[in-house]
Amino acid sequence: MVIDARETESRELFLRLRELFAQSCNEEISLEILLPSRQEAKKTKSFAEMSGYRTVTEEREGCYRVLIAGVSCRCGR
Repeated sequence: MVIDARETESRELFLRLRELFAQSCNEEISLEILLPSRQEAKKTKSFAEMSGYRTVTEEREGCYRVLIAGVSCRCGR
């Protein structure tokens, strides 16, 4: 799944990611997040890693991509 968050506020993105992570509890997840700045990419990468996912950050075509993958369960179920 690709999420273009270049014009999205950080809080809105994190709420959406938290919801996706909860829905994907104990299932494989693969996301590509497009972000406008290195700072936003670092925050998103940290959030995903604290949630138990593997991440890779790349700069490409004038934006930053954070690739998130793995299986985790941080939803509290």
